[in-house]
This record gives sequence, C-alpha cells and structure tokens, in this order.
Amino acid sequence: MNISAAERRREAVRVDLEVGTDGPRFTVDQVRAAAAHARDLEFRRQSLEEQLADVKYQLRTMYWRTLPEMMEGAGVDQVGVATEGNLPAFDLTLEEHVSANIGVNWTPERRNAAIRWLEDNGHADLVKTEVVTEFPREARDEAVQFVERSTANLPLGTEVSVRETVNPMTLRAWLRREMKAGRQLPPLDLIGAAIARVAKLKKREE
Repeated sequence: MNISAAERRREAVRVDLEVGTDGPRFTVDQVRAAAAHARDLEFRRQSLEEQLADVKYQLRTMYWRTLPEMMEGAGVDQVGVATEGNLPAFDLTLEEHVSANIGVNWTPERRNAAIRWLEDNGHADLVKTEVVTEFPREARDEAVQFVERSTANLPLGTEVSVRETVNPMTLRAWLRREMKAGRQLPPLDLIGAAIARVAKLKKREE
C-alpha cells in the first residue's frame, strides 16, 4: 500500500505527541514535520471550503431557479422522493417567498417615498421613529442618563439624529397579510420587496 507524504507526516506528529518525555522533547525536524502537517491541513481546509461554497451555490440555483421552473412546467407544486438505500424519503414543495426591506443605506428621497406610501395608505403603524445619538468616549455616564436629559444639556460633541424606520420582519409579515387578503400593494421596488417561488426539500415524517 502506498502511503502519501502527508499521511506519513500526520502519523509522525501523532506518535511524537503521544510518546514524548518530560523536558525538551522535540527536535527541529519534528517541529518542521508538524509545521508541514499544519500546512497540509490548511490547504485541505481551503479545498473543503471551496467545495462547500460550490455545493451551496448549486443548491441555491436548484431551489430558486431550476426546480421551480421544472415544477411549474410540469404543473405540480409537490413531488415525493422515495427512500433509496440509506437515504430517507423527502418531499419537494413549491412555496412562495416574500422579502421586503426599506434599506438603511437608501437615499433619503427613496426612504421617504416608501414611508410616505405606507402612511398615506393607512399603514403608519408600521413606521417607527428612531433617535440615534453618539456620545464621546469620556461621556459614558451622560449616555446612560440620556433618556432623562434634554438635548440642550448633552455634552459638547454629542450628535443626535432622528429617522423613521420600518422593521424588515414586520414589513414582510404585513406584505404577506396584504397579499393573502388581496388588498392593494405598493410597487414592490418602492418598499424593497420581491416575490418569488422557491422549492423546498423536507424530510418526510415517518
């Protein structure tokens, strides 16, 4: 049986660690062998991470594009996958995915347009007002007491900003409810929303 250099290094490092004696117990050659083993592991880690990234990309493509297109073309929204060898049975379902987010990095004009639509159409309760302030490092005590103080008494160098926000999870939940009720929706790009069909693979319950 042929044994690779990496395998010999791994075994040598294992033996050295197990049978060493008290006191200075390693030679420079042993340290070098251990370093080479660490290098081998590092390259192995990088290779595995690259493989994992590739598998994740392929799965995302399958779930978000390939399978939804195939299922819609076949006119089905659920397909069973039978047990095969040691692999359990799975069910593939086609579900609607809703996302929405009024981005914090949007321009003020774009954010204001989204928030104004919500307010003008009876959904002002989704909008929250945030007061954001940054205190100098030496003003920690004043920061702790901020809620009890007026801005006029804040230490020099303190900046305060007020902005309106909409929690992304709250916005998505609201959008799903509105869709289910068949009510009027804003243009999806106005609120950073997208609606797509995604395939999901779930292990079948016994």
